[in-house]
Amino acid sequence: MHMLSFDNLSQIDAEVSDALCCVTTGAAHKVRRLYTQGQLHTLRARNAVILNGISNSVAREDLVSRSIFIELRPIPDAAQRKESTLRREFQHELPWILGAILDGVVLALRDGADTTVFPSHRLEDAACFATAAEPALQFPDGAIVGAWLRSQTATQVDLSSTDPVVEVLERVMTSLPRWVGTATDLMNQAIAMDEAEDGKPIPKDFPRRVARLGEHLHRNKTMLERAGFKLTFTRSNQPRMITIDRVTASSQTPTVAVTRPTTPAQSEVAP
Repeated sequence: MHMLSFDNLSQIDAEVSDALCCVTTGAAHKVRRLYTQGQLHTLRARNAVILNGISNSVAREDLVSRSIFIELRPIPDAAQRKESTLRREFQHELPWILGAILDGVVLALRDGADTTVFPSHRLEDAACFATAAEPALQFPDGAIVGAWLRSQTATQVDLSSTDPVVEVLERVMTSLPRWVGTATDLMNQAIAMDEAEDGKPIPKDFPRRVARLGEHLHRNKTMLERAGFKLTFTRSNQPRMITIDRVTASSQTPTVAVTRPTTPAQSEVAP
């Protein structure tokens, strides 16, 4: 298995974002050799991916929920060093670094299947595996998943501050605690605001088709709730109705609770 790394990204379009979601959680693609002849071949892929860039290029909720965001601090001029010096120091520390990692992996392999984390995570297996390694790394319970959730929350808050749909909802629900209607109704209100001579035009990147608007609302429910809008979708024999309640915008993450397996007695541990 090789780590995929993409450097100096500035933007990820929708198609690439969907592909990254498939790669990180696993996907399969079936093709026929020589197109029309031969047997059907299945290509399977599941791998971790590193994305690096000055700005955050992840903008879709499904990829946010699969990501860990790490913001690196700029290196002060006085701390700048030559790469050869950095490599030499890293090689000197490498045995201790590798030993610490392997201690964590051993504990995670032993206890990962019997470790539970609350709240549940989209990547539940990875969350439990990392949490099971915490005692070996001298981390407090839930420290890894807590940092993971905080990074996702901060990204959702940042996305909500620039989201065009959030801006329109702020204007539509200026004095309303609740709005009920269809995606078509919301689109018509946005168009009316855009065409009003004495009003402020809606953002240029606001979805201009009903299907795209509905997809945006569905795909970004968590981000919209961070901005203060809780969405509920209902459907009966009528067109799908959307209920939007004004709630308190929040940037807080839930407290992580961990349940670990009972440590076996010394006599039960294999030599």
